[in-house]
Amino acid sequence: MACAVGAPKMLMNAGVKNAKIKSCYCCGPEGRVVFVAEAEDREALLDALNKINVPVASIMEAEEVKPKM
Repeated sequence: MACAVGAPKMLMNAGVKNAKIKSCYCCGPEGRVVFVAEAEDREALLDALNKINVPVASIMEAEEVKPKM
């Protein structure tokens, strides 16, 4: 939980400007965290997360789709 809450500030303190955490989700007893992030590409995001020592299991590219009302 602390990692998820502190990650955006940690990126800022590390001088990372090409990756931004938009939101995060914590997964119960497994202790996993899912970040929704923006970056130039996968490599830029991986580099940013490595700078703050966040272990990465996978990175998926996705596009936000907003429902029409």
